[in-house]
Amino acid sequence: MSEILHEDDGLVIDVKPGWTPEYVALLNRTTWGTEGLRYLSHGIKDELTRLREFCTVEARKDGHLLGGYGLSTKMVRAGTHQIKTMHRMFLSVDPERGGKGLGTLLMKNTQRHFLDESNEPIMLYGYIEDDNSRSLKIAEKIGYRRIGTFNGTLFSRLTPTDHKEVDKVQDTDEITSLLGEQYEEYSLVDLDDSFKADEYWVLRQNGQIVAGVQALPRRWSIVDLPGVDGWLFVNFLPWLPLLGRVFDGQTFSHLLLSNIYARRGFEESFFDLLSALCARHSIVAAMAFTDVNCPVVSRLRKAGSFGLLDQIAPS
Repeated sequence: MSEILHEDDGLVIDVKPGWTPEYVALLNRTTWGTEGLRYLSHGIKDELTRLREFCTVEARKDGHLLGGYGLSTKMVRAGTHQIKTMHRMFLSVDPERGGKGLGTLLMKNTQRHFLDESNEPIMLYGYIEDDNSRSLKIAEKIGYRRIGTFNGTLFSRLTPTDHKEVDKVQDTDEITSLLGEQYEEYSLVDLDDSFKADEYWVLRQNGQIVAGVQALPRRWSIVDLPGVDGWLFVNFLPWLPLLGRVFDGQTFSHLLLSNIYARRGFEESFFDLLSALCARHSIVAAMAFTDVNCPVVSRLRKAGSFGLLDQIAPS
């Protein structure tokens, strides 16, 4: 059942559990990105169905959807404390119907409803691209503050190789315990919500898990890749032998990685794990969004190569 957060001159902002078909359709036609890479993302509904507790904040004018975004509620670890959070995601405003300031109005009313009027401590957070200066200023103006920075880490193998030691995880308690230990000093850890056993793969040596990762196939349709590097990437890469397997000029198929595990001293095995997953999915690239200061990624970079795409992809 929906709850009205704001109503004025035919404009209604409400929050409702789950999502509406109109909202999913809006996300499917949304071009993501700002000054750099811009793309359409396929399979967003699959991402929504994976979220345990999700609601949508929508703005409608005379019944027509103007824009909205989702809120994923979950408990995360921050130091030694467990705190309730709401992750703001998939903000989109219809360019044909939206008006100036609609995004700000959505964010303000959400903050008032879930934070200012709440009787329990809640953290509301989201991700904004560094290039999106307008959204950054709006967020800071209504009370958000920056707590960290992350970027995309790319992995590729032009001829990925399978490894028989790689298999779907069987003992979930074992890997979640290992992940909990590895990320013990991290904040915003949400293993209870984000870990999906049917998507998690491990590599064992002598019966011991030495590498693990959650992998989900994803496909983007590239709308724009600006700059000289972007032009070369789109127009020449697809025609080069082998390199054309990475990007065909229109779509970028990849594995979206999360919940990375790499046992100390066995970091090279993580690259064998990724190579095997790419081979089994007939994909040559993978990507993970990680903190710029992530010690796990730093260890992996010292141990091996993330591949050609990591070196040549436009920033």
